[in-house]
Amino acid sequence: MGTKSSLAALLVCTALANGAMAAEWFVAKGGSDSNPGTAAQPLLTIQAAVDKAAANDVVNIGEGVFADGEYSAGETKNSHTNRVMITKPLTLKGSGKDKTFIQGAFDPDTGLRGPKAIRCVYVSPAGAGTVIRDLTLCGGAAEFDDVKNECADNWGGALHAGDASGTIKDVYLVDCVISNCAAYWGGGINGGTAVRCLFTKNIAQSHGGAARRSHLLNCLVVKNVARGTDAARGIVGEKGTTIVNCTIASNIGAGLVNACAAYNCVIFGNYHGTYCNNAPTMTSCYNHTDDGNWLLFSTASGDYRVTAGTAAAGGGSAAYLSQITLPAGIEADIDYNGKRIDTSGGPIDAGCIQGAATPAGGRIVFNGGA
Repeated sequence: MGTKSSLAALLVCTALANGAMAAEWFVAKGGSDSNPGTAAQPLLTIQAAVDKAAANDVVNIGEGVFADGEYSAGETKNSHTNRVMITKPLTLKGSGKDKTFIQGAFDPDTGLRGPKAIRCVYVSPAGAGTVIRDLTLCGGAAEFDDVKNECADNWGGALHAGDASGTIKDVYLVDCVISNCAAYWGGGINGGTAVRCLFTKNIAQSHGGAARRSHLLNCLVVKNVARGTDAARGIVGEKGTTIVNCTIASNIGAGLVNACAAYNCVIFGNYHGTYCNNAPTMTSCYNHTDDGNWLLFSTASGDYRVTAGTAAAGGGSAAYLSQITLPAGIEADIDYNGKRIDTSGGPIDAGCIQGAATPAGGRIVFNGGA
């Protein structure tokens, strides 16, 4: 037994389902990495808490912009620097997606991607099971090198989950924003599973302007870019990607790219159409050419509900929510806006938001759509 002072420094613990104890660590802008990491004496940097934590611990991150640290796996074709590097399963929990920000950096020489850029978060295969929730990943970028553009150094400006040989899906982003990030492949994320996340203003030179080789559930994907000089590129997709109840709209690029399975999705108003390369598997999915109607209520004002009376309203099935496997504690039946999805067996709305909108009167549609 220790003294009262030593007991006061013990971390708050919570019981896991298997009976093990998960310690809670705390990070705050006013903290110090010499502190014990308690709520009263928090650490200053996220990486310090990650390094001190044991597998399955919880790292609570306070409000503010966290833009410190340059950490690398140091592997061949996987040596790019990151703000946070995770090599064991953890939970990173922010104070809210509008309050906690992990910010990477663009290469100062190129103004975007390059060897001096910094990715937001890297999770190695040993970190499978990691959950990142209630925060924003922004301003991160991955290195670009023409010779090795198929290596992990060029994957995922906000998140790369995997290693140099490939990606893993069992890293979970929940109720997060992924914005203003860039990479050669997967401008936002490469690998991982996103639930109720907003992807916006990310850019990839090749496929995956928002997400590549990732699963997406109840996500809103808008105003991202997948560019290339040879052909249209895809905003979401490639190699085993599954997306369910997502809205992919107003992006520069094709909505989906090859080897992608989509269910209950609305793919609308993207510059290069619904998909590019090999047509993905699409079930209960809708775009503006299906019936000639304006599927989304008002993309210009940011209202991405489906319009009542269109095929997408009531055009989905709750059965497809189980297409993506989630760990305990992450619910599939909550939409992007936090509304419970009725899974009693009736139809649901396609897209990430439940509840179709009924226009009060006429609408003005400008040439060019979204």
